Amino acid sequence: MRLDLGCGSGRSYPFSPSVAGPDVVYVDLEAPPGPPGGLSFVVADAHQLPFRDGVFREVHMRHVLEHLEEPRRALREALRVLKPGGELSLEVPAPFSKVFELDPGHRWRLSPRALRGLLRGFSEVEIWAEGISPRLVPIGPLRLLLARWLPKIPWPLGEYLACRCVK
Repeated sequence: MRLDLGCGSGRSYPFSPSVAGPDVVYVDLEAPPGPPGGLSFVVADAHQLPFRDGVFREVHMRHVLEHLEEPRRALREALRVLKPGGELSLEVPAPFSKVFELDPGHRWRLSPRALRGLLRGFSEVEIWAEGISPRLVPIGPLRLLLARWLPKIPWPLGEYLACRCVK
């Protein structure tokens, strides 16, 4: 089974799943406005998940951590519900991301170092930058050129930080 944690319900944030399939359980703090249409949707808080230990092979958290009151506690919960060898996939806005100007609900700006500190407890942690921030490089064609030219985007230029972690 796979868990999509903080996928949005269609109320405060649009329903935006990270993964799809019959084996996915979608979790958000708010109930969807209508019937979930055959999806397995659970209303729950990321800080206290209503699942047994070690039940999921994957946990996905895309643009969730930066909104939470206690990100470390939510990550401990994600670790708890993962099977041994299971993977956590997450994405957050990079510290200089333009996204912070667009969504006042963000509480945290996480650098790779801060993110790595929150992810203690996982046996493997890989963090990389994705996209180039329009806030730092405002000219679109230049951003595209840099993204193609650079083999690896330096995190201060990144729009997002992505992580893959193994329990």
